[in-house]
Amino acid sequence: MVHPKRAPNKGARSPTGEDAAIERIGSRLKGRFGTPPPGETWSGDDAAVVSAPDGTMEGPSLLLTTDAVVEGVHFDLSLVTLADVGWKALTVAGGNVGAMGGRPAHALVTVGAPPGTDLDEITDGLAEAAARWRCPVVGGDLSAAAQIVVSVAVTGGLDGPLPATHRNGA
Repeated sequence: MVHPKRAPNKGARSPTGEDAAIERIGSRLKGRFGTPPPGETWSGDDAAVVSAPDGTMEGPSLLLTTDAVVEGVHFDLSLVTLADVGWKALTVAGGNVGAMGGRPAHALVTVGAPPGTDLDEITDGLAEAAARWRCPVVGGDLSAAAQIVVSVAVTGGLDGPLPATHRNGA
């Protein structure tokens, strides 16, 4: 049974599925910004691989990713706690860096929630995951929202000279 607030999963091969939407968005952005420089990977993978801030690709590559968990789509509060939500949000985003062969370094967290939501409990879950994955939360944002949304952006790096592991090469 499909959750009443959740759209049916159309699958990766569907023209309305998440992968298809990411491909369309990536194509539109590529039309505006061109292709990534050599050695970089932009949208369409678990994380972006970008040059160091000084513009070189010397040393480890920088990995950037973001992910969100949304009430009624990714979790049901009748089944999990707010601490579980915080844990999941950071773990999913950090896992994107891990999937590319990297190590998470820092996280930025945005929480959108209805008034009265126990933000301390969400923070406890975030902090527990941050300690487990050695990826401290270094900032973020808060906003009022009709339902709980926790979005986490993670920076990370590759250990050693090996390139990032891409979905098509996993």
